[in-house]
Amino acid sequence: MAQNKLPFLLSSVNEPPIADPQLDELIRWGRLFDELGLAPSYGTGSHGNLSIRSKRGCLISATQTFLGTIEPSHFVEIIGCDERTAPPTILCRGALRPSTDSLIHWHLYQWRPETACVLHAHDPLTLAAADQLDIPQTERPADAGSPDLVELIRPLAQHSYFLVREHGFVAQAKTINEAGELALAVHRRAQQLIEEEEKL
Repeated sequence: MAQNKLPFLLSSVNEPPIADPQLDELIRWGRLFDELGLAPSYGTGSHGNLSIRSKRGCLISATQTFLGTIEPSHFVEIIGCDERTAPPTILCRGALRPSTDSLIHWHLYQWRPETACVLHAHDPLTLAAADQLDIPQTERPADAGSPDLVELIRPLAQHSYFLVREHGFVAQAKTINEAGELALAVHRRAQQLIEEEEKL
């Protein structure tokens, strides 16, 4: 597996991530996103990542994971974030390296105590219809998962669904199913808008 550069430092402890029965439902949504084209492949993984809150932080899909074939073994647990380093240091449990967007997921859980699930993917239809959907977006694009992007997202954290400009969507909710249904609802709206434009 190619070692893509992460936008944070990584410190791993020699412990497995916790087992969580909710992973089955999270995996079901990841595979559905793949099936419907919400998380297209970039060659060595899918443009998307999934997480659920854990007692110490969150369980998140590993970097370079294909959502169409994702399994429980493809998750790691983030248990801390040290922002005194530059870039910040993510502390995690598990054999794999966490998603490039780990800083975003970690901060969303800190900012919104009610959030139990964060889903992020690069839905091409939603991005194509972004300006017509009247959905909150970041002011500008930024490097994936970077501290700069974290700061751009901060003002949008109170929204259950928002877009990272020219990048993808974030859906966050109290349950996995609620977050997934929210992502699908916006996807269908985007699809309808595009189909209506094509008929003109």
